[in-house]
Amino acid sequence: MDGEAFFDDLYSQYLVHFPCFAVVLADGQGFATEPAGDGTESLILLTDADLAERYLAGSRSREFTATLGSPDLLTKLLHRLPPSITHVTFDPDPRFHRRYPIDVIRDSLTRPMKKAG
Repeated sequence: MDGEAFFDDLYSQYLVHFPCFAVVLADGQGFATEPAGDGTESLILLTDADLAERYLAGSRSREFTATLGSPDLLTKLLHRLPPSITHVTFDPDPRFHRRYPIDVIRDSLTRPMKKAG
């Protein structure tokens, strides 16, 4: 496996730890998103409290976080988003983006978990 294929495989995987955090807009009228080049949006999810605090510290508005403490709560949120939000971005960073189609995340949350062993 060449280096590029290795990193493509590595970065195509994700693991969501709970709780995770969605950023609620200051007016309470939705969630923080980032635009994509095709006109769609990506919901921003932060995977730990420290990242959430740092994200909010860099905000100029009065955003706050909603704690999603279980796969069920995240699933419910993902089913209630407007159609313009087509992806989820975990822990956005200017150097590295983990952006996944929302349907992939929804499907993985509703699929029975495999038992280790």
